[in-house]
Amino acid sequence: MHLRRTIQWMYRKIHLSNPKANIIKPIETPCAPAAPGKNTSIVMAHLPSSIERPVFIVSAPRSGSTMLFETLAKSAALWTIGDESHQLIEGLPQLSVGPSGVESNRLTEANADPITAQQIRVRFAQRLINRDGAARWGRATGAVRMLEKTPKNSLRIPFIRAVFPDALFVYLYRDPRENLSSIMEAWKAGGWITYPQLADWDGPWSLLLPPGYQTVRGRPLAEIAAFQWNSANEHILNDLAVLPANRWIAVGYDQLTEDTAEQVRRICNFIDVPVDAHLNKVVNGKLPLSRYTLTPPTKDKWRINGQAIEAALPLVLPVYRRVLETALPPDRAAEILNALSGVSPSVARNEPCPCGSTKRYKYCHGALA
Repeated sequence: MHLRRTIQWMYRKIHLSNPKANIIKPIETPCAPAAPGKNTSIVMAHLPSSIERPVFIVSAPRSGSTMLFETLAKSAALWTIGDESHQLIEGLPQLSVGPSGVESNRLTEANADPITAQQIRVRFAQRLINRDGAARWGRATGAVRMLEKTPKNSLRIPFIRAVFPDALFVYLYRDPRENLSSIMEAWKAGGWITYPQLADWDGPWSLLLPPGYQTVRGRPLAEIAAFQWNSANEHILNDLAVLPANRWIAVGYDQLTEDTAEQVRRICNFIDVPVDAHLNKVVNGKLPLSRYTLTPPTKDKWRINGQAIEAALPLVLPVYRRVLETALPPDRAAEILNALSGVSPSVARNEPCPCGSTKRYKYCHGALA
């Protein structure tokens, strides 16, 4: 009875005292794990978050999603949490990977009970900032549009839909040769470790954690990268297939880099966000490297891992075919698939290294190989 009265008092305090106000006062420290069953969690389940039609960029890791996110975030109409939402989601014990939480990054509507769903909504609302870095929390902004991107969310679309029923999705896909190489380089660099220890796994794990990760234990790195790429793209395709066509859009990384202005306008038109003067200036200039760039992109850079990728390519081609046939007209999809055999994966010893260092391959990545 006391808890019910507390909730009713808080609701009246926030809304009825000023019907035009749309301010939520924080119940807990932003991103602090809320213990299920505590009064604060139950109270949070009765508070709104005032986020409408949020936009989620979903992609395999290392697909260029940070570049797209940082570009769209220049719009005055979009609010973000400033970075990826790893701890924001996994900071809740019931959603973290471990014995008392979940086994992988795959989340479905079954994980979105009312209290958990509202915890997520409020945790996002607490962290929102505009393109100038000004926080929204505590300001009477009214309902806002949110932009979010975290590669792990490629495995969480049913969960996101349950938490944000009006969410829109931008699916970014990339040539698997480039994508696998970038995933492999991230593993090698050691800067993308997401789980230092995992059950049934030897050593640390990097990037997103698909269900069934144990099946690639002890396999070559290229196969692990192919497993991550396949899982992310298959889950995206399967989960978006049940949505109406007006809820998602597919964009190729090559399309985005070759004609940034046109593709950003296409995305903005889909998500119903204007291309304001500032965003228009950004997309018509040279885009800066994203914050998570390991090495600057160069043509055919994937060939530094060419032999390993050539061996792993048959593992991903069926999914890539499906990606292209979903996103493009049949003739264009067939053209891209046929072109995969047009570039040799091997690099001659005296060729310039594909990494862009200007050194000969034998003195650069060839020496490492």
